[in-house]
Amino acid sequence: EIALDFLPNMTLGVFHDGAMVCDVVSGQMHWHLTMPDEVTALLMRAFEHDSITKVFCRVSDQLGYDYLISGSHLADKIRDTWLAQVPDRVTIHHEAGEDQVRQTLGMRIVTDQQDLLDDVEKTIAGLASADQIFWHRLWFGSAGLYVLQIYHRDVNKWPALQRIAKQHAIGDDQIAFIGDQINDVTALRKAACGIAMANAIAQAKKAANHITHDCGISGVAHAIDQLLAGRWG
Repeated sequence: EIALDFLPNMTLGVFHDGAMVCDVVSGQMHWHLTMPDEVTALLMRAFEHDSITKVFCRVSDQLGYDYLISGSHLADKIRDTWLAQVPDRVTIHHEAGEDQVRQTLGMRIVTDQQDLLDDVEKTIAGLASADQIFWHRLWFGSAGLYVLQIYHRDVNKWPALQRIAKQHAIGDDQIAFIGDQINDVTALRKAACGIAMANAIAQAKKAANHITHDCGISGVAHAIDQLLAGRWG
């Protein structure tokens, strides 16, 4: 809400690592890219494991997504920590079927065992459909959760960001982008000014034009100061 006060005419946002663009005021979805339904179903069947929980981010009539949690081991913990800010959009269905996960924007495989997530990645890499998807892992330290995020292979933040820029007649040569993860690399490389956080992964830093402070000491604010002062650009 604070950002919208300063940018009242720019209400479009990029969500789910670039899989969706929607208006945060009206809830209207402007664009999205879902995973192939048959690949989502294949992944469901491949990971029926007591220590693995699956979270599906689905296209809905709300702000563009609902979260469906399938599995029982970590369902309550995921709902009460990671997804605690959106409880009205979270559904727990311990044994969800293929019909419930059609039109999935992204799928998360969640466990509290790091070695198990290593095995999951190896399994996905060996699937015949692996070339249709993109995945990367996250660690939610405060909740003790290891998460593998999976999307359509063409999902990244740059095309989604370009769609918003085009609506405001902003060219690629006017775009600055700040990021820290593997799903930010394309935008960091293609933006006129790519800025990586100090705590970013190595690939993000390599793709960036500048490195700001880390997220714990106002790295984003520092980057904006540099841009407004004309020192970076």
